[in-house]
Amino acid sequence: MNTESVSRKDSIPHSDRAVPAVAIASVNGRGTMTIPASIREHLQADATPRYLLRAVSGDVFVAMRVKTPHELFVAYDALVAEPRPALPLSVTFPTLLDAESVIIAQCEPTSTEREWFAACDQGDTSIRVDPLFIGDLLTLLPTYLPDLDRAAHAVYVQTILCWTGMQMPDRDFYLAVLSLWAQSPGYRWSQAVQVARASVAG
Repeated sequence: MNTESVSRKDSIPHSDRAVPAVAIASVNGRGTMTIPASIREHLQADATPRYLLRAVSGDVFVAMRVKTPHELFVAYDALVAEPRPALPLSVTFPTLLDAESVIIAQCEPTSTEREWFAACDQGDTSIRVDPLFIGDLLTLLPTYLPDLDRAAHAVYVQTILCWTGMQMPDRDFYLAVLSLWAQSPGYRWSQAVQVARASVAG
């Protein structure tokens, strides 16, 4: 019986998958987490990125890097509905953020609104965000970005709320409600808020 010799190298299974980046991160007493260099090398981020953290279970969480206004709007430029619906009217840079300003910034790459959001995220200005803004924007997004699903709409709004200069009381609560709304197709936005409030109240 003839046998063929097989080298150890040839016996190793081959895979086209990239090796995942895995490392241990530590948290100090103040709650600051240090991200190891081996992980940072794989992150597509600027020098001072921000992350939105979401707890999955008691010992697992996921982190999503927050896109800058430029990154967010450019990412969805090609997904704006065609033929494009008429743009909503907006009060120019009010003291209270309105959803219409976001839609104009998304649909008009050269708009002053897009420039303003960039300046806001850089800390050059700020604006108050009423919780009603979220429901308004969630109502408008399916018209102007119809190819995005419910979860993507939620992440879109969460990203905006994370920008520097967005002044919103209970922001963490509403970020959590957006995740709940994304996972609950049967909920209207107002219902998701009510459910979350009841849960917090115990």
